[in-house]
Amino acid sequence: MKRTSYLSTILFIISAWFGIFFFWTFIEFNNQLRNLFAGGLRFRGNEFEVVGYYMNNCAPYAFYAIITGLLGWALLRIRRGRAAEAVCAEHRGDFPVVQGEHECREQGEQSEHFDSASL
Repeated sequence: MKRTSYLSTILFIISAWFGIFFFWTFIEFNNQLRNLFAGGLRFRGNEFEVVGYYMNNCAPYAFYAIITGLLGWALLRIRRGRAAEAVCAEHRGDFPVVQGEHECREQGEQSEHFDSASL
């Protein structure tokens, strides 16, 4: 089982929180807009205000969710990459670890001392 980085987990949680806020503000604004249209507001002539309200209230939460999710994903990839490098470095020694063979081959590295046919 691979360990995950605590920081990437926290970033994923924050990303999910921003995603929830995005959907909440989107739904609330749609309800407000529906009430305004029912009260006589016309979309024609107010397009800029409607789109601007979406962009000011909903889009930042979607942007923050995407950015924090990508940061968490990048940290997770970096951490797993370093763990795979450590396993590959261990393969280069005199006592190879059979369990880590798969990670080294994923990165395109093969140990000189490790021969899977000899097992």
